[in-house]
Amino acid sequence: MKRRSILEIDLSKLESNYRRIASAVAPCKVISVLKADAYGLGAKAYAKALYRLGCRDFAVADPVEAQEMAGVFGYSKDVCIQILSSVLPEEIAEMVSLDVVLPVVDFESAAMISSEAVSAGKNARVQFKLDAGMGRLGVRTEDAIAVLKKVSRLPNIDIEGAFSHFPNATKSECGRTEEQIAKFKKFLSQSGEEGLTFRKIHIAASDAINNFPETATSPFNFVRAGLDLH
Repeated sequence: MKRRSILEIDLSKLESNYRRIASAVAPCKVISVLKADAYGLGAKAYAKALYRLGCRDFAVADPVEAQEMAGVFGYSKDVCIQILSSVLPEEIAEMVSLDVVLPVVDFESAAMISSEAVSAGKNARVQFKLDAGMGRLGVRTEDAIAVLKKVSRLPNIDIEGAFSHFPNATKSECGRTEEQIAKFKKFLSQSGEEGLTFRKIHIAASDAINNFPETATSPFNFVRAGLDLH
């Protein structure tokens, strides 16, 4: 028997949405979030269409998705694939070999990434994940500078960025969200005073892009678009 329902994907709508987002947040760049198979809509087709539009930064949830995404682009060096969630110790070596951007959520995970990178004879790409109030994963703001300084001394680690995430940014007037933005900016200021800077800085996902426009302005230079793409 055949199913009575079908899902049709119009990639022209995806392309239109991406262009509108990119135009709205410029000069910030867009990281296309394609986790969970692009929310069940087909990550491979989405990735290829977005690449044709000039997108070179993609985010996924875990190493399996990162491996699949790397395969889509033939392991191209001009594409950045970032894992937003955690990585298990046994997954690190392969992710380092694929040049996947790994999250630093504590010093221990950073040390394991460094060790694998030294063994592979290459630099591991990482981004420092700050927990500014989500309470789920990342380095707490009160510990962040101390942990960052320790991580920066590890060999074969390229700390290319810093990012965080909001538990709720659906309302344009939300004191908790504004507090998280302030905490992240304070962290950036303090890290700069220590001589530690980042090439990629992002806190906004789709809801923040829509409701908190300051998250698409300096010091932020990237946003993460997931649901807004659809």
